[in-house]
Amino acid sequence: MTTLDADRKEYIRRVKRDFHHGLLGPRLNDSKTKFVRNPSGDPANARELGVKSKQLYYLIKDAKEPADATPEDALKMPLLEHLLGQGHVVLRAGSDREDYFCASEEAWRKAGVTPTDR
Repeated sequence: MTTLDADRKEYIRRVKRDFHHGLLGPRLNDSKTKFVRNPSGDPANARELGVKSKQLYYLIKDAKEPADATPEDALKMPLLEHLLGQGHVVLRAGSDREDYFCASEEAWRKAGVTPTDR
């Protein structure tokens, strides 16, 4: 394992821990965070709520320390899987051609996130 890989793993471990210290959780619960119900439009995913990938980028950017060099895009899936549980997060293309990180409403709520869907 290279030093960069070790540094990235350590950073992800630290950020995962900080989820529980309120750095990202409150941002997901903020009324400005927009969740979209079934962004793909597929009836099979009707119970999913997703947060737009671009918005998640800025939520993570605001939550992490400025000196941290790990790209926000590299943190999206690991952080959400830590928060919601592995296997509960799916990256889907929305009907608006944007990417969304989706999970069931139940998974979001179990993680302490009260999604406001639009």
